Amino acid sequence: MMSLRRRRWAGRWMLLPLLVAAAGCAYFNTFYLARKSFNLAENSVAKSTGDKIPADATRGYEVAIAQSRKVLLNHSNSRWADDAVYVMSASYYGKGDYDSAMIHVGDIERLYPKSELVPDGIHLSG
Repeated sequence: MMSLRRRRWAGRWMLLPLLVAAAGCAYFNTFYLARKSFNLAENSVAKSTGDKIPADATRGYEVAIAQSRKVLLNHSNSRWADDAVYVMSASYYGKGDYDSAMIHVGDIERLYPKSELVPDGIHLSG
């Protein structure tokens, strides 16, 4: 029969994989929110009939930039890091901040030269 002390430690060790999984989910959810906000902004722009960027698109781009930045600050070596840089650069481009967009396109090429998104970044830069 296990002592009370051993049962407590066994329970704590069982929680460790759950905590690790939760941390991974939190990071993916941050990127997912960035991608979702970017896509909503792009859809808003596509539906817009005017020349001006709709306010909800601007908000979507700003959320995408903020969430991408969180991914890069906390998980710069993760599998979604290059995607986060691309979403950030495309969001700046969508907002009309072309200088910032080009800086981040350069980051894709410089930091992730083997990324499949490098051609997309080059295309975005014109």
